Amino acid sequence: MVSEIPLAVMQQWMQAVIMAKGDDLEAIHSPEATKFLSPQQVEYFILPSRTLEPIERLHIYRRMYILRLCEALASDFEAFSDYVGKDKFEELVTDYVAIYPSTSYSLNPLSYRFPEFLRSRKDIEPKRFLVELAELELAITQVFDMPQSPLLSSEQVSAVPPEAWERVILRPIKALRLLKFDYPVNDYLTAFRNESVLPEIRRKNNYVLVYRPGYSMRRESLSRQAYLLLRHLLDGKPIALAIESCIGQGVSRKLLQEKLFYWFRDWVASGVFSSLECSARD
Repeated sequence: MVSEIPLAVMQQWMQAVIMAKGDDLEAIHSPEATKFLSPQQVEYFILPSRTLEPIERLHIYRRMYILRLCEALASDFEAFSDYVGKDKFEELVTDYVAIYPSTSYSLNPLSYRFPEFLRSRKDIEPKRFLVELAELELAITQVFDMPQSPLLSSEQVSAVPPEAWERVILRPIKALRLLKFDYPVNDYLTAFRNESVLPEIRRKNNYVLVYRPGYSMRRESLSRQAYLLLRHLLDGKPIALAIESCIGQGVSRKLLQEKLFYWFRDWVASGVFSSLECSARD
């Protein structure tokens, strides 16, 4: 009888069936579900309604679970889901959660391995572009959820003696991602959100800074030279060493001399850095 089945067992069985692969009958007979209840026991507590058979009632819950996860992931991957279409996106999400099921009370972490999952797929084109588009949208989601940091102030900058600047190490805010792509995914995402003409999908290096200095998200395209310098600074190199590392990667010393002040001014003003410190002399 239904009263003989503990509530906790029924709840665990329901979760197993909802998350099981295959159709509804396969879910009921899956090892995950039969660990709690046999298929014969199910008839005791899933009863028919006036219009639906028990298996049809169960199907509603299984279907709504996938639709809720699709809805959650579509909010994180708006441009990606729009590109592949509703049906294809639902197929991808169904396969994705079968491999990487939700394991948290929050749905926020659910999206974290989606680009990794896409790299294994052979049924999406143009694959590299779509993987990078998902990577950019994931970075935005993750930065949005990161803790806020104090911001480097103009007073802290002014307190550094001129002769010490080459030894200064700049610490970034926590809510920040610096990204490099082979396709123009940042241009595509901007056009998609602005509902303007979408750019041609062809190989084109994209350097993107995604950050949240306060309560508003920011996303900026960078030149290769600015990206390299910022990359070395974010890696914890003193300013002088970061400059020399850029020159070693083919960046003109003259260009760095011309642009360094403006880049640094803009990055400090827009809240890229949280603090600074001076490294010890050699």
